[in-house]
Amino acid sequence: MAATWSRSWPTPATRRAFASASIIRDTIYVHSLQCCPSIILPALSKKVLSASLLTGGNATLSQADGQITLTVPQNNQQFIDTIIALKLDGSAMDIPPISISSALGTGLIRPGMKATASNVFQSNATYSAEKAIDNDANTRWATDAGTHMAWLEIDLGRPLTFSRAAIDEAYGERVQAFELQSKEGEQWKTFYQGKTIGEGFSAEFPTVTAQVVRLKILAASEGPTITEFQLFAPKKKR
Repeated sequence: MAATWSRSWPTPATRRAFASASIIRDTIYVHSLQCCPSIILPALSKKVLSASLLTGGNATLSQADGQITLTVPQNNQQFIDTIIALKLDGSAMDIPPISISSALGTGLIRPGMKATASNVFQSNATYSAEKAIDNDANTRWATDAGTHMAWLEIDLGRPLTFSRAAIDEAYGERVQAFELQSKEGEQWKTFYQGKTIGEGFSAEFPTVTAQVVRLKILAASEGPTITEFQLFAPKKKR
């Protein structure tokens, strides 16, 4: 019997792409659903023995810095579903679903950091700003119905350097335009602009050093609700 993961994984080549996976005994079948050239996964609890492309052609596998990168040449990518089989040295049945934070590496935002928001659904602590940084996919920051603009602010405790962000939005793509900003003195400086977020959004941008950052939602079709917001240090140079 096969077990199924249904999860989005961010890929640096597309900034936001989706993949899912099914598992049968000692093999994970990764389905790349948007013709993306690479998929980044966290290191698994089992050793990956090989990677093969079931839809024709070759796939390459590299493992470094706690990540697994699967790369498929453009001429081997399928428009609807490119399937990569990962053969493990043991059963894959007990490997848990993958979060956006683990998929990109260790994040800088930690549970317990100061988080504030412009609006919280019915002023209910269950949906407070802190829920967007608690590393729990079952909680979320939510805003009141009819909210079309909002912000989520995080104090990192001290100046930290980062060049990547990941965001999980609950309930589809309500956000239609947003900015990521850092606070410089009393002013906010935008370091990234985007449109939709959805599940599994990730972005890379020029290196930023800041203590206070915010996700500023400029337009939303309905009250925004964010499951997780995370920042990551620049990748190590080789």
